[in-house]
Amino acid sequence: MTAEAFGRTIQLFLVDGTPNGLRKATIHGWTGLTFVATASTFAALTARSELDRTGIYILAGPDAEAVGGIRAYIGSANSVRERIKQSAQQRDFWETAIAVTTSDDDLSKGHVEYLEARLIELAHAANRVTLENGTSPAGNRRRLPEADQANMEQFLANLKIILPVVGLDLLK
Repeated sequence: MTAEAFGRTIQLFLVDGTPNGLRKATIHGWTGLTFVATASTFAALTARSELDRTGIYILAGPDAEAVGGIRAYIGSANSVRERIKQSAQQRDFWETAIAVTTSDDDLSKGHVEYLEARLIELAHAANRVTLENGTSPAGNRRRLPEADQANMEQFLANLKIILPVVGLDLLK
């Protein structure tokens, strides 16, 4: 077995008890928290206290220029709540908002900038979505100590598992 080839337990919590409402997804043993909302549940998403933490977010929806295609915007912020609200108001394509932070508020600005840059890089490489991001973050946004880079790559490995489970398969 490789390091990636083992079972995982993903908890999908229906916040309001309905399958179309706000959803919270976690992987057992991981501090990452992933929230998934639609336009109709966006207010419930931004009301969550966890979103006042440092994290990343993705806005996704249909790509009007590619039949069956997906358009996405990937961002990072010290307060996911404020930044995702701003980004959602500036973009009209999105139908799904995904916010990722941690249960222990352990991500720094450097961590999320690293994750944002890597997500954009991987999304470009996978060529599964049209990215709305105007530019890719500069390489200097990835300057983290070696141990932090390793930790963020592990965090990213968990995101690669959880994003398709919540309906967004944009990475290789």
